[in-house]
Amino acid sequence: MMRYPRLFYEAFQNLFKLDETKCKIFIDELKKSKPSESFSTLSEKLVNKINLSSNEIKEILIIFTDLYKIQKDLDITIKDFLDDIKDGFISIKEESFVPEEYNWDIFDYLWKNILSDDFFIGMKAKAKELITTHEKVYHNGRMITDFRPIYYKDEVDKEPEYGVIIHTFKIEYMENYERKKIHISLDPQDLEDLQLMVDRELRKGSSFTNLLKDRKVSIIKIE
Repeated sequence: MMRYPRLFYEAFQNLFKLDETKCKIFIDELKKSKPSESFSTLSEKLVNKINLSSNEIKEILIIFTDLYKIQKDLDITIKDFLDDIKDGFISIKEESFVPEEYNWDIFDYLWKNILSDDFFIGMKAKAKELITTHEKVYHNGRMITDFRPIYYKDEVDKEPEYGVIIHTFKIEYMENYERKKIHISLDPQDLEDLQLMVDRELRKGSSFTNLLKDRKVSIIKIE
């Protein structure tokens, strides 16, 4: 029986809101999409058609990419995988997690079509696997800047005449489907060095993209 991280709950409940017509629209747009398109692009195509926000749709696509890989790794049929997922949903004790009298035929139709999509979802899953083979994967981050005064001897009652600027880089990363955090202190020179490295890597990435574009190779965005 499948167990799910709590951060997936809202996305799963959004899927239960989709009726048969909205499920067909979702599948049709998915089948027309290319792996080089971003989840955001597909989400924007669907947002006014299935009454979910762009972020909600994007979260669903990210989760299905993970589930696609899990099913392949388990080496079981999609039917057996879906039966296991259903049992997991039913076992969740939270009130109204699965709507009363929910039509599981709709569930089977939607989930089977998405998990059997070897082109858009499958290629996205393969691209993601290349980066998630690393132990830690960047999720998001933010930077905070502080001024720290430095006093001469014990003259703490006077206005500071000197100080340092300290930047704190707060990074969230994923490790075994768990979000973790690390805080890294940087001085202004560190920040300039980091910017130079990032700029250099972006230029290298653009060079690769242009070279491959000339050879009619599309880049898949890892999401």
